[in-house]
Amino acid sequence: MLGTYSLAPAILAVAFLSFQAGGARGQEEPEVEVTPIPGTSVEASPIPGTAVEATPTPATPTPTPATAVQASGSGIPIEAGTTPGSPISTTATQAGVPGPASAVPSATSLRSATYVPLSISLSVQGGFDDNFRTMQSAHGSWFTSPAVSLLYNLPGTATRINVHSGASFTYYPDQGGAGGGGGQGNNINAYLNSTIVHDVSERFKLEASIYAAYRTEPDISSNVGLDTNQGNFFHTLDSLAATYHWSARFFTVTTDKFQLIDYSNSGQGSSQNRVENTIDQELKYDLLHHGNTLVGEYRFKITDYFQSSTLNSFTHYALVGVDQDFSPQLRATIRGGATLRSFTNDGSKITPQFEGSLIYAGAHNSLLSWKTSYGTEDASVVGVLSRTTFRTGLEFRYGLTARITTILDAYYHHDDNQGAAPGSSGGHSTGGSTGTTGSNFSENTFDAYLDARYTMSVRWSFDLGFEYSGIKSNDAARDYTRLRYSAGLTYTF
Repeated sequence: MLGTYSLAPAILAVAFLSFQAGGARGQEEPEVEVTPIPGTSVEASPIPGTAVEATPTPATPTPTPATAVQASGSGIPIEAGTTPGSPISTTATQAGVPGPASAVPSATSLRSATYVPLSISLSVQGGFDDNFRTMQSAHGSWFTSPAVSLLYNLPGTATRINVHSGASFTYYPDQGGAGGGGGQGNNINAYLNSTIVHDVSERFKLEASIYAAYRTEPDISSNVGLDTNQGNFFHTLDSLAATYHWSARFFTVTTDKFQLIDYSNSGQGSSQNRVENTIDQELKYDLLHHGNTLVGEYRFKITDYFQSSTLNSFTHYALVGVDQDFSPQLRATIRGGATLRSFTNDGSKITPQFEGSLIYAGAHNSLLSWKTSYGTEDASVVGVLSRTTFRTGLEFRYGLTARITTILDAYYHHDDNQGAAPGSSGGHSTGGSTGTTGSNFSENTFDAYLDARYTMSVRWSFDLGFEYSGIKSNDAARDYTRLRYSAGLTYTF
């Protein structure tokens, strides 16, 4: 009986101590703070003192803020598309339609009851487009464009998920007297851009991205489709990357990319229908310190056209370069080397290859992203075998005040088109007009967009936008310019 009574205090003491230990652990558990830059997520370095390279993923185009990935060990949001080897901007958002606000408020804890990872925006835009068919004989019309967009952003410790999607429809009431453009009048744009990052271990990381879009507007920021409006087309760019740290300084990044371009009509756009598969192997070594990384890179790309098999090719890329973090806010990358492209029926061609990017995150919620490249690309003109392209793009965001934000996006590329595709006459056209300069000619393509956004409240914002784009070519039949003015209202849930 004495033994039984003597155990009771001991049992109560053990229970009390266990309760106190659990409470202490609950009090000591730190909150996970979210980066104050919208659309960013924090990645921990797999090994202390080493950097994890952001894998290229599709980015958001003008004028929506691009999805960003926080560079490990720095405060720079690396926008998708700023890494060499990937387009600057590929998401098919309608010009003038703002994306949703960040789903993660600044300085809000992920464990806080106020945090909601999902954000939905409804918007309506209106304005005037003086050449919505992108033809030399311009025909303008007023337009209206309702849109919906969704952002799901769930940062985490081992797994991070980001989903950005949306859809818009642009109606042009005055379509009379305009031909060409693939018979396209009203525009449909829908897209899905998703990234999942998972840290398998301290050394091993996997990253998967899925991008799919059904759109009408040409994408001048990247080598996707034609530079004129030739009807609706489907585009997808998907990738799977594996990063492994072999030591504190040496790590590798292996990536497999799949790209598909498919125009709906059977006109000129169908000449661009193709499948591309690229295998990319990067060897990286931190030289003097973390953030000073020497890179050796090899890519192998297979291009298979649906209707023009004579354009099928194999391309080898051999590149060396440096990734440099100058500060937590400034980062640059540079690559240089050569490409060897072999066509199925027309021999091989060696071309110098250069790629570079710069990103800076500063005060006033500012973000500057710049990318440039020079090298061989798939031709976007009917009847041309290949082209050598200098391409550059700038994306800049700046907060003038707490309520007013400005966005400037500018893209330019100079193309030297070379050689006639076997089985073609070497002619090229736009809007039904046939060129006369043959298959060897040069042209300049540009697109500039300026947007000012005024945040009226937590839910409401107002936009004013201006866009100027066009082509200046040695073939006068391909020349066109386009002016577009827009204003819109957005409500974010």
